[in-house]
Amino acid sequence: MGLTCGCDSDWYPDPGDWYWNGKVDDYKPLPFKRRKRCCSCKKLMDVGSLAVEHNRIKVPENDIEVNIYGEDGEMPISSDWMCESCGDIFFSLEELGYCVAPREDMRELAKEYASEHDA
Repeated sequence: MGLTCGCDSDWYPDPGDWYWNGKVDDYKPLPFKRRKRCCSCKKLMDVGSLAVEHNRIKVPENDIEVNIYGEDGEMPISSDWMCESCGDIFFSLEELGYCVAPREDMRELAKEYASEHDA
């Protein structure tokens, strides 16, 4: 996807699609009993290390899910987790006004930003 200055607001999810809800809190300790991979760089994060949680939501795709969550309902699904290093880049790019998808490699986006701005 690369760096973009705005998110596509004309996107309408199909049944079964999932997306990030856009609400990202600050860093928090990784709350699992096992290590987890960063959704961006794919490195293993240690239990208790600082990470960024990206909540994900799924659009209901069958009658049972629609009955439970409603036709326009949002089903929470497992979150993506980002390591502290990738989180630093993510927050910096968002602060600069870029629309960033958490599963993109933040290191590559930082390189792209540097090449575009001669940094």
